[in-house]
Amino acid sequence: MAQKTIGMCSLIVGFLLFIGLTSNAQANDREKALKYLRAGKDEQAFVLMKKAAQKGDAEAQQYVGAMYEFGKGTKTDINQAAVWFRKAAEQGKALAQYSMGIYYEKGTGVAKDPKEAVKWMKMAADKDIPDAQSQLGTYYLDGYGGLPQDDKQAFRWFLKSAEKGSRIGQFNTGLAYEKGDGIPVNGKEAEKWYKKAIAQGHVPAVHNLALMYLIGKLVPKNAEAGMKMLQENADKGYAPSQTNLAYEYEMGENTPKDLVKAKALYQKAAAQGDHRAAERLENL
Repeated sequence: MAQKTIGMCSLIVGFLLFIGLTSNAQANDREKALKYLRAGKDEQAFVLMKKAAQKGDAEAQQYVGAMYEFGKGTKTDINQAAVWFRKAAEQGKALAQYSMGIYYEKGTGVAKDPKEAVKWMKMAADKDIPDAQSQLGTYYLDGYGGLPQDDKQAFRWFLKSAEKGSRIGQFNTGLAYEKGDGIPVNGKEAEKWYKKAIAQGHVPAVHNLALMYLIGKLVPKNAEAGMKMLQENADKGYAPSQTNLAYEYEMGENTPKDLVKAKALYQKAAAQGDHRAAERLENL
């Protein structure tokens, strides 16, 4: 399954922590606020940033939205975050548009509205926000929010996102190549994009590539590498990898049979709600 963004994109986090100054002579309050952020004086920064936002400064409005979401310099208030992100989004700020897309998809700070989610996400994607492009790809893949179900359009957006460095976009591009969604199946390309996502710490990409290596799916079989990758993921608490690693131990595939290890791993995965692990435990 293609991965959707589950929260704010990494760009928003970086944006919130950005401490450079702008050349806009009308943004003195925002510039002073950024200096306070750089000095770690978050509360003073918030007061000045909100002052600038109230004057209609779109970039400051975007900052205020992020500060409300993360509780930086103020109490976390998702409803207020949505208010200020919308103000910035309506003035064309791409990261705020991305945020509004996520908010409308999840029903965070606003009523859930798939069509509004698509509208704002497309605006952000058209402005080259990588995580927005990947998210829009999932919308096309699912036929979400009134969009036609279109694997080719989904892949187009996944690839745009991946090429701009989004690890979620890289994962989704690898998955598309593995499954043949919108593009012919290509094991080498799947492996390439999974590896790029893995280099950025993307855990599900590790899992998918490990399974490809274990069974020799579209790539030469490499059981040693596959088992090592599953073990690393399992150690991090990733339930799907715990379940698959347990199965390897249960069946004695690619490793000596060990029902004690299998049971322990199934139990860990089942405790996280993994239904496959729970079913295997009943039959163990």
